[in-house]
Amino acid sequence: MKKKTVYIIAHTHWDREWYLSFQQFRFRLIDVINTVCDLLESAEGFNHFVLDGQAAILEDYLELYPENASRIKTLVEKGKLSIGPWYILPDEFLVSPESTIRNLLMGEQVCHRFGGAQKVGYMPDSFGHIAQMPQILNKSGINSFIYMRGNGNELESLGSEFIWKGPDGSTVLAIHQVGGYCNGASLGFDALWEGKTERKPDTAILRQQVGKLLKRLEKYSNTDTLVINNGCDHMPPQPQLPVLIKELNKVLPGYRFKIGDWSGFIEDVLHRQEALTGYSGELLKGRYHYILSGVWSTRMYLKQANHRAQNLLEKYIEPLAVYAWICHGLPYPSRILDHCWKRLLQNHPHDSICGCSLDEVHQEMEVRFNDVIHNAQEAQNRVMEYLNPSLCRNLEGIEDIMLTVFNPLAYTRNQVTERLVYLPANTDLSQIGVIDDQGKPAMFYLRSGWFMQPHAGGDNLPVLHFTERYHFLMDFQSHFPQRVSIKGSTGAGSVQMALIQIYVENINAVSHRNYYLTTTGPALTNRNNLVVDGHTLENRFCRVTVYPNGTFDLLDKRSGQIFQGLNRLEDSSDTGDTYDYSSLSGDTGIYTDDQAGEIEIVSEGPLSGQLKVKFNFYLPESLAQDRNSRSKSLIPCVTEILIGLCYDSARVEIKTKFENRAKDHRLRTHFPLKISSKFLTSDGNFYTNHRSLEKIDANGWAQPPSGTFPQRDYSLISDGKNGLAIFNKGLPEIAATANAEGGVTAALTLLRAVGWLSRDDLSTREENAGPVLPTPEAQCWGSHVFEYAIYPFSGNEIAAGVKRESELFQVPVLVHQGLKDTSVTEPDRLIDSVSNHVAVTAIKKHVQRDTLIIRLYNLLDRVHEEELKFYKEIRQVWNVNLIEERLSPKEFKENIVKLELNPHEIATLELEFK
Repeated sequence: MKKKTVYIIAHTHWDREWYLSFQQFRFRLIDVINTVCDLLESAEGFNHFVLDGQAAILEDYLELYPENASRIKTLVEKGKLSIGPWYILPDEFLVSPESTIRNLLMGEQVCHRFGGAQKVGYMPDSFGHIAQMPQILNKSGINSFIYMRGNGNELESLGSEFIWKGPDGSTVLAIHQVGGYCNGASLGFDALWEGKTERKPDTAILRQQVGKLLKRLEKYSNTDTLVINNGCDHMPPQPQLPVLIKELNKVLPGYRFKIGDWSGFIEDVLHRQEALTGYSGELLKGRYHYILSGVWSTRMYLKQANHRAQNLLEKYIEPLAVYAWICHGLPYPSRILDHCWKRLLQNHPHDSICGCSLDEVHQEMEVRFNDVIHNAQEAQNRVMEYLNPSLCRNLEGIEDIMLTVFNPLAYTRNQVTERLVYLPANTDLSQIGVIDDQGKPAMFYLRSGWFMQPHAGGDNLPVLHFTERYHFLMDFQSHFPQRVSIKGSTGAGSVQMALIQIYVENINAVSHRNYYLTTTGPALTNRNNLVVDGHTLENRFCRVTVYPNGTFDLLDKRSGQIFQGLNRLEDSSDTGDTYDYSSLSGDTGIYTDDQAGEIEIVSEGPLSGQLKVKFNFYLPESLAQDRNSRSKSLIPCVTEILIGLCYDSARVEIKTKFENRAKDHRLRTHFPLKISSKFLTSDGNFYTNHRSLEKIDANGWAQPPSGTFPQRDYSLISDGKNGLAIFNKGLPEIAATANAEGGVTAALTLLRAVGWLSRDDLSTREENAGPVLPTPEAQCWGSHVFEYAIYPFSGNEIAAGVKRESELFQVPVLVHQGLKDTSVTEPDRLIDSVSNHVAVTAIKKHVQRDTLIIRLYNLLDRVHEEELKFYKEIRQVWNVNLIEERLSPKEFKENIVKLELNPHEIATLELEFK
């Protein structure tokens, strides 16, 4: 009888921070890596160890022990130590698609210094897996995927080895870790913790333990090659493993046990496999292991900070730096951007970005986010300052002031933009106008003006972003009212400031355009472009009617659709923890239906209008002490809802400000629709997910579906004829349920407030998901601002440009005030507009070479031909993979590159210009 081969993978899974801080866990990591090196170098038969799937822990270790770099490199080159391929092990749903690619790219760079990464898609503990992971791995030179979580009932027929297919047709060999990545930890011991001691393993326990595990493995295996994972979270290697394997080979003669690596196991499976079954789609179910879906809304402030940091890197500074480098000869800030990406990725492990760690861990995350944001903003300001300097040789009058508008997106756009500008003290605000670089008057509106006395720090105001400048001014005015006036000069040397709106037009893709202030008066603007009265906003596309409870109705004039009762706030109890939401039995929620807030006009110009509703939302102070009901003590939470509309768009933008003073609750906003649909469509990573709203049989699952879903920039409900899209800025959780009108109600989560890292008394999960530790800062007390928008459309969402409309919401143009003396007055062009059938995710410099990298993907479920036209003379083009290795030359003609993209294909090009 042929023996079955059993690979025993010696490993550790290293959460860099979780129930201890990064520094505390690193202290333990040092001991683990030192022990691993000692065993691999000298212990007979201990011939391999997997140092998790992430390279960051090598850097963590070598920062303190740099002298051991050559030791590690030798072990990797001898095939004894497996490292990478990731930089960190991420949560896939809470990070951007580009972050996932940069994670692999940085992991490859780090591992290359030590002999190279294991070419294995090792992702043992991520809380579910995105549908495009097969293509991402495939296009990074990886043909396998090792995982634990995400399956439903389908695994009973698939087995533990199957072919996972991406939306584009890419495939990888998927290996489900039956029983988890700790299924063979602490061999020969009854308890997991005993494996960390110097106790001697019990061979009787070993035989019983492994025998039971083999039966479970064989139930699901499609081959005669099995795998046991000897390790777990923060576990050191088990030094007795070679002796234990000899014992297993003696007492279980039907098997051949050996210490091995994932690469060898995968090769054996591929050689011995029969025809394996294929499976397509994301892995987001919880039959065998918890998915922990509550993390999509835990500590929402982290998700918002992550959104801001990713946006700054991907959508602003990288395309801006490329434009300045290729078109204007500025050095590309590679070192700063590499630093920013590394710091950002260090916030992306699942226990970090998911918000399910100690408060101290997330305090450290905020420092990293600020590191990224401040560096990226400064790099951005440097480029904008080059294009339009704030200081010049001569300033004779208002005509010397120039506004530079940069569009970082890969298509031409128009936008109403708002800017706080600095003016000479003698400026007559009634005579201000704006012209474009062709001398044509631009649509312009002066919202308000101030005189301001110079003060320490005031010189820095021009380089701040609009929101920061405006808030600084308002705060300064409240504390120093004698220095800020709307009526006249505040003394010698005072300056004027004006809050202005401009309609900027035809800003080319990845390019800038200049606008100039004049004293010829504002351009005639038809005030009927946008009409604002006491409770309505109306333009030629739609009419918005706002109510005192913060809800609003929307009439889409183009289709005749009427949406009623949108933005209905709902608060419910949360007896859960940082991993999962759990409500009290019978809790139907508290709604703002009866609120009688005041409606105030904030802005009523011809270019944009905004209404504000403000009220106190009275909520139970917390759960009762027995956690079986909500407190009878009500506490006011100040709620302010700003609803805005621009003259040129049907997109309604909402900003909800909420002062959270309550504990143990979840706040959502509802969008009840009369549209009938069986699916919720959500923007995802290089893919648009269409998720069924029908309930599935989850009897006996470790964790049944929660009813909530992860999203990237938007979700939508559509019946194929009409639809409504809901955009968000860093709010990654949404739900959709059938309503009494025969339609669907979408619920966007704004805030979840809980006080425990993990508990074992949830209605949505039977056991702990982590240690029972208090996390008072996860109650998210204090002021919060949530930004989202809605967009009505008709027909197919791609043809209707929903993705593009979402990008316009996410990525406003940059506007920089400077002086035309010494400025770059002549804009240049890099690339022509792409079609709305593709989405561009990266415009950056190659990680090593002085060449351009551009990445895009096909939104369609059919083959699409895309034409990329460049305005610089191309020398050569290559198809490259996701880690920027050249695959093949690419043909081009007259600076035009044509691409034939498979359905949902991700394509990356490298271009060298003459």
